[in-house]
Amino acid sequence: MDENVIYTFHDYDPMWFTHQGATWSTSSWAFLHGVPYPSTPENILPVLSQEPDERVRLELERYGEDQWNAARVQTEIDAVAKWAEERNVPLYCGEFGAFKDHSDPKMRAAWIDDTRTALELKHVGWAMWDYDGNFGLATKTSAGIVFDAAIVQALGMGK
Repeated sequence: MDENVIYTFHDYDPMWFTHQGATWSTSSWAFLHGVPYPSTPENILPVLSQEPDERVRLELERYGEDQWNAARVQTEIDAVAKWAEERNVPLYCGEFGAFKDHSDPKMRAAWIDDTRTALELKHVGWAMWDYDGNFGLATKTSAGIVFDAAIVQALGMGK
């Protein structure tokens, strides 16, 4: 085992929430809007009723049934942390985030907070993707940098 190796991973699960509206990958995400977090079978129904693709509806239905919430996020991080513990290797989450263009700002902040909290509970280092882009915590304006206070708080950097 090389002592100079740190094992890294990216975490964007559940992608149906974190990548809704994203146009650079699967077309299934490009037209999604209003996907909720946390998810329940009930709160996904409005999205299901507007989705014409049967396969996407099935995936979104499963997303609701899987009830993605803080506990589910923690379960996913626990599995990765267990893998690292079994091998006695350091672990780093080099990217996590949610596309802000089409996600509800409060839900986005909740998912970021849940993910950061889960990582820190397992002593996993992390970096959010990105600073001032479509996943970021800041926006560049002509007046300067404007920070999203909810995301700053979700990252544990608030007062």
